[in-house]
Amino acid sequence: LLLIFYGDGSGAQNFLGSSKLNQFLTVSLGWGAAVSVAIIVTGKACPAILNPAIAVSNTMIGGLRWSLLPAYILLEFVGAYLGAGLLLAVYNTKIAEYAMKYDGGQYLTNTTGGIFVAAKGSSLGVAVMDQIVTTAILVFGIYAITEDRLVKKSPYATPAVVGMVVYLAVGTYTANASSALNPARDFGPRLLLLSTYWGPEAFSIDDYYFWVPLVAPIIGAVVGAIFYELLIGVHTDRHSVNREDNEIDVLKCTSEADSQYKV
Repeated sequence: LLLIFYGDGSGAQNFLGSSKLNQFLTVSLGWGAAVSVAIIVTGKACPAILNPAIAVSNTMIGGLRWSLLPAYILLEFVGAYLGAGLLLAVYNTKIAEYAMKYDGGQYLTNTTGGIFVAAKGSSLGVAVMDQIVTTAILVFGIYAITEDRLVKKSPYATPAVVGMVVYLAVGTYTANASSALNPARDFGPRLLLLSTYWGPEAFSIDDYYFWVPLVAPIIGAVVGAIFYELLIGVHTDRHSVNREDNEIDVLKCTSEADSQYKV
């Protein structure tokens, strides 16, 4: 919920705000900070896996039990839907004003809907490749950052640096596919568009493009996790670090044997 509320909120301010606020830096910083805050808020109570793609990749390499995966994915989508709903409630008037002024009173997915969902900015093939490659690099970076067997860090350094990685991804690779990187970040808000003003166009736009930000990041995350394991993970002793009691561990709710990665 926090991830989508703050992340998409930065996009809303960028889209609806004045020229002084209408800078893409707002969006990339907003998403980076949103990830950091969400990890800090959730990391002590339960594993701070905010992304179904990372949940799948963690499961594939043994970092999360298969029995927990469906619940994680479902809750991530629900949280994204609720976060988008909260954002719509806050910016409802501004969105209505924009629709009336520029879109003839219609709620269009390729204008106001773009606040909530990823847009297609290139050919289908380029968009798919973009999401696979950028998500793979993102996951590789996150695993390296959260790997205490490489560098021991303060428990609150990890959320900040992970947020920085997201900031870099959003700030540098958005033109092709809007830096979805997270299936929940797009699909949850897209369900909100379907159930509110925007209707079925939320899914039918651009020849049903919605499947790209839903599927491609999962493929990319698995690829990134495999490369991390081959290049770094298998060369580390996963039981060599004694974690502090106050450490933010994304797999805190699982058994100790499952606690390999923090995201």
